Amino acid sequence: ATLFETRTRAATSTNRYGFFSLPLPAREAEVSVRFIGYQTVTFSITQPKDSVLTLRLEQATQALNEVQVTGKTTQPETPIGLIN
Repeated sequence: ATLFETRTRAATSTNRYGFFSLPLPAREAEVSVRFIGYQTVTFSITQPKDSVLTLRLEQATQALNEVQVTGKTTQPETPIGLIN
């Protein structure tokens, strides 16, 4: 997931275990969390230094429309002769 503080634009990403570190200003901060396939969450927070947060994201319920893929093949050029 990607996390960023909306006022300062400071950002970070979680590691493969979901852990992250994001320095926040001493005042109240507004943090957004994004991950593909999940709803973006934005919340305000005032935390003392080195606090631990547990965040849960909800899956996005968007359905994709049908996708149609078409292709065109071309014949490769046939060599007229080979030079040795």
